[in-house]
Order: sequence, then structure tokens, then C-alpha cells
Amino acid sequence: MHGLEACRSQFAIRECRIDIMVLKPQDVYVALKIVATQADRAPYSQLAAELAMSPSEVHACVQRAQRSGLLHGPGLKNRPNFSALEEFLLHGLKYVFPPERGELTKISVKPLPSGMGRKGDSPVAGDCLFRSVLVGSSRILTY
Repeated sequence: MHGLEACRSQFAIRECRIDIMVLKPQDVYVALKIVATQADRAPYSQLAAELAMSPSEVHACVQRAQRSGLLHGPGLKNRPNFSALEEFLLHGLKYVFPPERGELTKISVKPLPSGMGRKGDSPVAGDCLFRSVLVGSSRILTY
């Protein structure tokens, strides 16, 4: 029994486990840090110290970024795949990680005054304010 047939069996619990890779926000963060270093990928321990993460989590981030195509594999020294990373940042990021207001910001942030903006401007659902964050020697926008 393989695949769907195994999943239909009431005793085939282990065969039904599907190995799905889920890209996490920190994977993009680590990939951008590797871009910012402009050299071969630094050791996991150095990246972990600079990003305030554990070395094992940085390793997992690099593995997921490789599987998703954001980083090249070990044959190319884990260098960033610039075309794929650019496409993902410009067109895919907002769909994969949509902005969500947390419990604290839902009640603590006051709405913007109605007089803000130019005449005829209307707020669009999903718009968010970005802030600039220093990552290494580069600045990135986060929300």
C-alpha cells in the first residue's frame, strides 16, 4: 500500500504523514542576512550570534531556503539565488506572510485621522506601514 491507498486504511497512520516544507518568516530573514554579508555564507554559529537565533534554527532556515529555491545548495556555497529571492520579495511575500494585527495592537493603536492623505485617496484593505531595520550593513523594510 502506498500513497492514497495507505491513507484510506485505518491502520496506516505512519504512511499518511506527509513531509511538507513550510517556509517561515525567519527563513527570509536569514536569506537576507546572507545577502547582506556579500560573501560566502558565514558559519552557522556566526549567523546565529548576529541574528540572535540558535545555530540549529539558522541551519534549519538555510535548509528550508534551499528547498524553496531562495538559496543555492552547498555546491554553490549556499549563495543567494538573487532572481528567485527578488521575485519572492516583490511578488510573493505579501501572499505567504500576510500582515496580521496581534492582540495587543488591535486595542492599543488608534486609527489614523480621517484628514490624512491627499484628496481622493481611499485606504485599501491590507495596506500596512513599513519600518526600516538595519540588518548587518544593509537596511530592509519590515512591517
